[in-house]
Amino acid sequence: MKVLEGYLQMPLTERQGRKLVLSQQGRDYYRSIRAAFNVLRQATEHLVEQSQTRQVTISLIPLFGMGWFIPRLPAFMRANPQTEINVVYANHRNYLSDASDMSIRFGNGQWAGYQSEKLISGQMVPVWQPRIFTHSWAYRHPGAASANAVAAR
Repeated sequence: MKVLEGYLQMPLTERQGRKLVLSQQGRDYYRSIRAAFNVLRQATEHLVEQSQTRQVTISLIPLFGMGWFIPRLPAFMRANPQTEINVVYANHRNYLSDASDMSIRFGNGQWAGYQSEKLISGQMVPVWQPRIFTHSWAYRHPGAASANAVAAR
């Protein structure tokens, strides 16, 4: 403060008992430069925020990770260079744990206590070798007969 007062050749502060307060010139000067200080503060906060890497841990099942998530990861990383993604492959039903920030799972999206967002639509169907599909098996599982169309040939 003394350096600035020396440069401006005027007192910006004054003593009032044991306190140091702005003088009239100091208050006038502060009103003039306050907006500039706010701009400096915002720019500094933005710079610090941009330089900090954010880590996000995602839990998902391996099949979905390899087939859907991992192929999309490079585009996400280009768009969000400050984010570091950690992938945890998990087949268990513990959707979120202390080890993950989010979880990607198959299902109807109704998990009590969790917020969910639909990523993809689709239907899962069985695919098998024709030698495995026997008439007796189809008789015991009536709904399976229509699935025969997707059997591997």
